[in-house]
Amino acid sequence: MLYLLPPLIILLYLVKGALAYTHQYFMSFIGNGIVNRLRNELFSSMQRQPLAFFDSNSTGDLMSRQTYDVNLLQSSVTSASLWRGTPALGHRPGLVKRPADPDLG
Repeated sequence: MLYLLPPLIILLYLVKGALAYTHQYFMSFIGNGIVNRLRNELFSSMQRQPLAFFDSNSTGDLMSRQTYDVNLLQSSVTSASLWRGTPALGHRPGLVKRPADPDLG
């Protein structure tokens, strides 16, 4: 009976790795969908602005602001599970702490 234990442990780790990969893939897929929808809404919002809005704001500032905000959101959405842990895979949330995070304790 004990001879079944090593292959079972290896199988469990392979299943855990496959589930972790699948989880990360779907989190990225969902995060990219959210960011794509946000970009489309920002573009639609910019199209509805009056011409006076563009006279008072430079194009470079508007583009820079939008690009930075969307990239910041994209990086936070797609990496949220990576930093906080995933309870479904046996990790306790909040154990990994980024340097900019407030005290989680």
